[in-house]
Amino acid sequence: MRALDKNSSGFTLVELLIALALFAIMSLLAWRGLDAVLQSRASVEAPGRAALALTAAWTQLETDLHAARGTGMIAPAGTPPGAGTPHITASAQQLALLRVPAHCAGCWEGVVYDISTGAEGDSAPVLRRRTTALHVDAAAAQAALETLTQQPAVGGGHVLMRGATVMRLSAWRVTGEGLGAWSTLSGALENVFPASAVQRQNGIKAALKIEWQLAAPWDGWVSKVVLLENRW
Repeated sequence: MRALDKNSSGFTLVELLIALALFAIMSLLAWRGLDAVLQSRASVEAPGRAALALTAAWTQLETDLHAARGTGMIAPAGTPPGAGTPHITASAQQLALLRVPAHCAGCWEGVVYDISTGAEGDSAPVLRRRTTALHVDAAAAQAALETLTQQPAVGGGHVLMRGATVMRLSAWRVTGEGLGAWSTLSGALENVFPASAVQRQNGIKAALKIEWQLAAPWDGWVSKVVLLENRW
């Protein structure tokens, strides 16, 4: 058996330990760098996702408001069904309306927007959109909508946006002097459109201001004014 050559090269135990230590330090530095990149990516993506959710919520709400139709019960005499004042009611924390879905021209659907907590195991507040079943009779649809407004929002409907903690609604009101001002809605649901026949005959535009208080990453209030087309 041939003896080992004393002049052959190799690694000593000390050299191996030093190499392992250097490798560990380099791995730690690489992991910290990767973690910083991932955190930076998350901090950039979070506002982007929040902006998309907010845009989608605004778009859905405006679509519903402009698709709102009246039942004909409060329309002036001689107007066809659905051509009267759109059925849009609101309170401090809830918005309810009747609409004609695009996929069912002869149907009615009730829609309710409100904020609820504890939905689907999530304790954070969410902006929720709930709908009734489709009805071919306007009176039945209105009755279903009134029932839906009295039911708790937890676990029902569709979550439009998470992190919306407070909703505040205001309607444009015209005073006796002909001046306009925002009136914050509170208490029970009330009609968003002017109740005065004189105001309706003068074609005064109705408007609704929607304000949402949002949690992180916004941490503040956002608002939008929606002008509502007169149908009287």
